[in-house]
Amino acid sequence: MMSLMQTFYPGTDFNRPLLGVVLITLIGCATPTPDPYPTVSPEVIVDGSPVPQAEPTPPASYSAPVPEPSGVPVQAMVGQIAGQPIYAHHVLDGLEPQLETLGRRLPAATFRERALELIYQRVAGLIRDALVTDAAERALTEQQLAGLDFFIASQREQLLRVYGQGSLALAERNFYETYGTTLAQRLRDIRTRTMVNIYLERNLNPLVNVSRRDIERFYRDNYEVFNPPTKRQIQLIYAGSEEDAAWFSAELGRGVGFDQLAADERNAYRGKATLLPLEGDSMFGDNVDPALQKLEQGQWAGPLPNRGQQWFVYVAELDEPVRRSLFEAQVDVERELRLRQQRQLQEQLGLKLRKEASVTDEEQMSLAVLEIAVARYAASR
Repeated sequence: MMSLMQTFYPGTDFNRPLLGVVLITLIGCATPTPDPYPTVSPEVIVDGSPVPQAEPTPPASYSAPVPEPSGVPVQAMVGQIAGQPIYAHHVLDGLEPQLETLGRRLPAATFRERALELIYQRVAGLIRDALVTDAAERALTEQQLAGLDFFIASQREQLLRVYGQGSLALAERNFYETYGTTLAQRLRDIRTRTMVNIYLERNLNPLVNVSRRDIERFYRDNYEVFNPPTKRQIQLIYAGSEEDAAWFSAELGRGVGFDQLAADERNAYRGKATLLPLEGDSMFGDNVDPALQKLEQGQWAGPLPNRGQQWFVYVAELDEPVRRSLFEAQVDVERELRLRQQRQLQEQLGLKLRKEASVTDEEQMSLAVLEIAVARYAASR
């Protein structure tokens, strides 16, 4: 099957991870989310022919949606993207639990503002996804489309085998009960993701270039990220006289707890037994810092002459974060820089496709859906 796919998609390295597991959003976060469905390895169909892609019927356990309240047309068309109609339920799908919660908690005016933000983001995402999917499909030749259909047919056969032992009805029921969606929708998702991944792999990845100098500059500019400072929670005792210093030394030597002695009235430190959070290694000067830096959690040092007093320091908590050299971090740095370049290229591609496409204005669609959301979920209607 691999050689067959390479025939349909010459020049594509199928041993490399494709650019994301899900349909990539062209603007915004480019990090793919995990695919909630199992990966089924493609196999050649037994008779060598694609399995007919009939639309599966809902499983027996499937319940039809409850009819919408009168006057709340969730099935209403709110716009179009590249000639394809967009209905309110396309936008609300996945947002409804959040909108329902907001509707219970927020007054109507505040609900409108928050709901519009969510709906606008959703509409913009639908537009971006639809445009790149359309561009990806138009970029395929007839031969490549035939290869894609054959690949999807093999996936369908595998899903039928895994979830239904070859029975469509059983596979549909088991798949829906497990994932809450149908095999047909899953196969449509696989087809879309495959097209988009190949399209972006061919059109964007060749433009990504990360040099050694880029890696070094990023590491240098973000040095603290790769080398975070040591964090400590310490206690202090200030002895104002030689006699007090000798007494604290003797008590600590006998095993008396530092926190108990820090609370003693002879401690001149204004914080008494309070824990003091510190970050980094330069804190109290040359007389105290070197000794403090050598202490492990639960250890103390003193007396240390400092600022006219004798100090005792105790490390109650110690956090030594992992630090990485440029050599250790270079793989992660290169990956991050590649993702940033990909995101920038995706944004440019999204703007280009948006200018060339026939699309209903995002704000117009969002406002139309907002009125439906207010009618359904706002606390005060």
